Amino acid sequence: MASETTRPRDHEITLDQIAERDLAEQIKRAASNVVLNLAEAQRLTKGNKAKLYAIAHGSANEVLAALRTAVAWGWVDDASEQLAILDRLLALLWRSNHPKRA
Repeated sequence: MASETTRPRDHEITLDQIAERDLAEQIKRAASNVVLNLAEAQRLTKGNKAKLYAIAHGSANEVLAALRTAVAWGWVDDASEQLAILDRLLALLWRSNHPKRA
């Protein structure tokens, strides 16, 4: 799911569609950071894994905010599909670091 935020498809927003170059680059860096932190966390122990999940969560939230900003400024017409993917990813990352207690 995390890689869905960085993989362009015909129906997805491409960074070229975002008129503000700095924001597009920030989205690219933050989305890449999500994937890289999740990959690094795969083989780590609980404490270190939780730290990288938290960093990935922060980066995913940054992508979410940047896409909402792009929509608000009219640089992107519709990002509803991408925002839904990010919402699901954020929920998964939150639950990974905050498991239900019995």
